[in-house]
Amino acid sequence: MAQFRYKGEPVRSYVVAQGPTSEVRIPTKTGGKIIFTAPDPSGFPIGHIFNLEGADERSLRVMRADSRFEEVL
Repeated sequence: MAQFRYKGEPVRSYVVAQGPTSEVRIPTKTGGKIIFTAPDPSGFPIGHIFNLEGADERSLRVMRADSRFEEVL
């Protein structure tokens, strides 16, 4: 089972105000999506762990390439 830690949104010069990240959609090889919804309206806390149980290779590639997440080994 792969686990990824949420590091927060990256700083972008063109973004004036960042709202909370309340949903994360991860594409799968079959064309579907794995959807995670934040436990409360303030969004995902920094350090939140996402468990990708049963994820395929495309989902893992997407998560590894996204700068908002780091893989927990």
